[in-house]
Amino acid sequence: MQNRLASATLWQQEDNSDLPLEHIFVIDGQGSGSGTARYFGPNEARPGRFHAILDGKQRSTAMAMVFGGLKATNGKRKYNGSYFLNADYAHVQDRVVYLTKMEIERKSLNNKSAYVSAALIPLELDDFGKITHHFFGYITAIGDDPLYPVDQIPSKEKKEKRQQVVQSAFDGIQASRLLNDACVGFDCIGQGSFGCLFVE
Repeated sequence: MQNRLASATLWQQEDNSDLPLEHIFVIDGQGSGSGTARYFGPNEARPGRFHAILDGKQRSTAMAMVFGGLKATNGKRKYNGSYFLNADYAHVQDRVVYLTKMEIERKSLNNKSAYVSAALIPLELDDFGKITHHFFGYITAIGDDPLYPVDQIPSKEKKEKRQQVVQSAFDGIQASRLLNDACVGFDCIGQGSFGCLFVE
């Protein structure tokens, strides 16, 4: 799996493979101990055709965290939050924002109106096959005045700039072949979920 940004080496496996594998994961669990693995998809589930990641585990885990919603449920654990596209970024390094579970709750980021008003577009997808619908849905929503508080409706110019940021992000994902490669690296397990196995 290759694109302009990085590559990963995959090894296709059969369902009856004896290779010791497990899904990519983050550490979760209550308390302050070592925790338990929170897998990206049911760890015991193996589709008939899947891929072991020989090289690129960190990149695949990052994709699962940003686009697939892989996260710890315990707010005290590392990686308990979500990633957002900052449609108001001033510097390119601020284009993607990570917010912890507590920060998301504090900002009440729990619906489309809140996302659009804050100019923070969620990157987590329920179904990677609907990424076009996701991005274009937010491009449309940014221009929808009723989604903003009455006293916080941005100017036409600011809304257009935000729409351009979202469009540019979508174009960048397409250009990097992320759409196609994710379908190879992430085998679907169940409704709208992803699973990925790697060599221990």
